Amino acid sequence: MHNSLVVYTFVSSELSEKEILELIDPLPTQNKNAIMNTLEMFIEKGRREGIMEGKREGVIEGKQEKTRDAIKNMIKLSSLTDEQIASIMDVTVSYVAEIRMNLAAE
Repeated sequence: MHNSLVVYTFVSSELSEKEILELIDPLPTQNKNAIMNTLEMFIEKGRREGIMEGKREGVIEGKQEKTRDAIKNMIKLSSLTDEQIASIMDVTVSYVAEIRMNLAAE
């Protein structure tokens, strides 16, 4: 429990890695190893969470890009109004209008 409290304090503080290592260095080897192992688990957990968040963001961006491409195609290939396209694609009319304006500027 004592080591967990120390690790929590380090993780929640704004200490640099070097400062943490300087604080841990004088501790007995057993405590030092336990703290380092726990810190490594926190780091790995953070890394995994970061990867998962990146994947979620990538999926969202991919869906947004597909929607944007579909709207562009609808504008180019049909005589639908912005309101009709917005209704079909479940987006705002202003979003469709913005895409239409960007296409006109190309």
